[in-house]
Amino acid sequence: MITIDGDKPVGKLDRVDRVSKRPKTTGIASFDKVLEKAVAPPAVRPPELQPSAMIENIRPAQFETKRGFSADGVVERVSRLIDTLEVYRQQLAEKGVALKDLQTLVADMTSQSERLRSLTGEVETGDGLRTIVDQSLMLSSLEIARFNGGHYN
Repeated sequence: MITIDGDKPVGKLDRVDRVSKRPKTTGIASFDKVLEKAVAPPAVRPPELQPSAMIENIRPAQFETKRGFSADGVVERVSRLIDTLEVYRQQLAEKGVALKDLQTLVADMTSQSERLRSLTGEVETGDGLRTIVDQSLMLSSLEIARFNGGHYN
């Protein structure tokens, strides 16, 4: 085994040390035969290398889709938007908060408002939930417009 000492210069290795001690293998010709079989056209290919048969009678997957209105889903989205607005209000109240930090919250508010707006048509107009949805959307739209308009610079 050769070791390198940091204080001594590295000399040339002897040619004998570079040669591997393992015996040389023969049988390269057998590799050539396997390679030729693998790249041979399909007509010459032996039967053991033929492709497998296709599987038939696979039915398409059927998924149940959720249709209709879900009050729980609307309530969950409204509560997420209100929570984001609350975190946004707390960040505005703190001194030393960078606008880049607020920008991520505004982006979250925008995406949550769009998701909630898509469900607005499904909530009945006279319903109390519709009032909360409308007020939440109005407040978030106002804060998004203020931030994008540079009100907090």
